[in-house]
Amino acid sequence: MRLYRTSTATFILCGAVFLLFSGGCGSGSAPSPGMMEVSWVIGGSSCVDAAVSEIQVSLYTGGLVYTTVGAPCQSGSVTIPNLPEGVYAVQVDGYRGATTFPTYTGVVDGIAVRAGAITVAPKVELAEKPGGLDVTWKFENGELCGANGVDQVALTVWDTHSNRIHEETLPCDYLPARMEAERNQPGRTLYESKGVVIDRLYAGQYTMRAFALNQATGQILYWDEAKPIVEHGTLTSVSLTLSSCDGVVHCE
Repeated sequence: MRLYRTSTATFILCGAVFLLFSGGCGSGSAPSPGMMEVSWVIGGSSCVDAAVSEIQVSLYTGGLVYTTVGAPCQSGSVTIPNLPEGVYAVQVDGYRGATTFPTYTGVVDGIAVRAGAITVAPKVELAEKPGGLDVTWKFENGELCGANGVDQVALTVWDTHSNRIHEETLPCDYLPARMEAERNQPGRTLYESKGVVIDRLYAGQYTMRAFALNQATGQILYWDEAKPIVEHGTLTSVSLTLSSCDGVVHCE
């Protein structure tokens, strides 16, 4: 370090106070922020072919959103300035037109940003964002499961190509934890109908059948069918009303 002629008192003060903090005499400025370059690609497709017009890039640190920026999908990348040094996760969401929910999404994490440097994040590969079905059921006659002699409900879901993509049997009075939480909060709506969430379904129409049965006898007593349409990244509500199987071919 080059020293200039000065008084002994001034020199001692500088060395004891300023140099202690590695700032030097007359220094002390904060480190300059970093920058991150984020790019994306829609695997096996393009923005035009996937009809994705807008991109939203969100940076997370410590599990919280630090900043969010938007860009045209076809630009392919965006540079985000003024980032404090740290480790970030990057989430890129793609939107079609003026849609509220993203149709494509991708995430990379563990991206370290250094002060005063430009960090190039790994390319984010976007994939179609699945949705789901929020299925509830009740009986046409207004009675509960026990009064109708039913203790199980069997659900089956097919896609438009007749592929069986979901099948499960649940207690007729099944009440998910999310609904139990609602029950335990005063002033919240109480769910009288039962239900389940079927997630990770891609956009399109599905056929769902529900059969209510008595486990001991194996007899199917009630049923219903629905043809819900799943949207990207959203839960579609399906309300089934189980009616008597008398004379219904599907119940056999």
